[in-house]
Amino acid sequence: MNHFIFLLEDLNKKIKILADYIRNAKHFVVYTGAGISTSAGINDFRGPNGVWTAQARGIASPPSTVRHPVPTLTHMAYVELMKNNYLQFLVSQNCDGLHLKSGIPNDRIAELHGNGSCEACAKCGKVYYRQTDIFGYEHLTWLTGRYCTEPTCRGRLRCTTVSFNQSMPDVCLDRATEQSQKCDLSLCMGTSMRVMPACELPAMNVKSGKKKMVIVSKCDHVYYIIFFFSYL
Repeated sequence: MNHFIFLLEDLNKKIKILADYIRNAKHFVVYTGAGISTSAGINDFRGPNGVWTAQARGIASPPSTVRHPVPTLTHMAYVELMKNNYLQFLVSQNCDGLHLKSGIPNDRIAELHGNGSCEACAKCGKVYYRQTDIFGYEHLTWLTGRYCTEPTCRGRLRCTTVSFNQSMPDVCLDRATEQSQKCDLSLCMGTSMRVMPACELPAMNVKSGKKKMVIVSKCDHVYYIIFFFSYL
């Protein structure tokens, strides 16, 4: 029990330091991965119950525990941080769409791996956000069978998610790179940061000595303490 209390006190001290970093940052950018959505019932990849962990063991991936996941405490924490002008931009490797569902403006986020609830016109680029995930698309062309509603376009719509070994959309990656070069505090939450080129973004310019980078795995717990104890 004493060991547990010691660990909790040590964690609280580190969370206070993180809160100070956030409070004093001039351009704060967060990088999120699958780990922030596990408490919403969505499996991650490299965790104990992750998809790739199961494949490595030669067993079937565990099914998701919910049909219609909702944003977690961590997702909502980012909304509050943006509303209070602490957080300038968010870069996500997730395609579950929970950041946008939580209320993050689409001009303040770069979804590097796309969005499972989003279609985009292959001709004019117009984006369509749906209430549910996009199913029934062709896996070779990613065409969904629907068409752009712009009268002068009528282009075919594509699913926007990015699969393994596919390239990320240039527009999203360019925005993420621009924000990463600006930021003086980068926070990695729920991600192992092993996937290129996303893993290179948080550490951009960190060797200059003017930028801090923090990596956190206990997502919901950290933000619960930050807001419950009013560290911000």
